[in-house]
Amino acid sequence: MAFDDVVTTGIVALFGGALLWAAVGALVGRFQGFQVGVAAAMMLFGLTGLGMAGWLAWLLWGGGGVGPGRDQIGLVGFFGAFGGFGLLGGGVILASELESRRPREPQPVAPWRARLATACTVSGNLAILIAFVLGLVLDDDMIRGTHTTFRGVTLACACWWLATVFGGRLRVSQTLFFALLGGGFYLASESLRLFGGA
Repeated sequence: MAFDDVVTTGIVALFGGALLWAAVGALVGRFQGFQVGVAAAMMLFGLTGLGMAGWLAWLLWGGGGVGPGRDQIGLVGFFGAFGGFGLLGGGVILASELESRRPREPQPVAPWRARLATACTVSGNLAILIAFVLGLVLDDDMIRGTHTTFRGVTLACACWWLATVFGGRLRVSQTLFFALLGGGFYLASESLRLFGGA
């Protein structure tokens, strides 16, 4: 199948299939609860997007005979972004719901771990602040400034996640949330670098 035909198929499958996944989510929600149903629909939507991204990537780099141009790479990123958002977003909702059904208290940690958790939290806050300030300083080049700011958000998410690890407050939902937020900003910064010359 030609690359353009795969793209058309992917768009139809991604957005047309959303109606099917919504129906499946409603069915799941009928028996498992609304939040679980929403999570199921989002994750199925995400898997569709990631599947299409994988198919396009195989055509570009796996022997499909298509030369990977900038636009083609962008289309892989388009499907991958929708897919990643759906899968991780649904995962956050599902994990949060399951964790709320079985709440547990944060585990006590050694003083050195508590200090590391505080240091990681402060580092994350500083990463956001420094990236924002640098973004303003570099506003003569808006693309470069935005790229720096987005990378700062990614770094901050990594620091905040480490803070939950050292602080004994790690949850699956938090891990998925930081992966969604930090990964999303990282991919956005890479898109700027690829298409905007940052």
